[in-house]
Amino acid sequence: MLRARAPSNQSLKTNDYVLFKNVLINDGDAYTIESGRFASPLDGTYSFILQY
Repeated sequence: MLRARAPSNQSLKTNDYVLFKNVLINDGDAYTIESGRFASPLDGTYSFILQY
């Protein structure tokens, strides 16, 4: 499970990674704060929900 918050002033361009600096839950350490990459530990379907 990953639960994180991005800064409200972060602007993104096409193909940019969302950098979540405030990570509340990172079970399995699948998300890397420095790169913004989520590496799924298992094959399967993942659901991401974004709220603005």
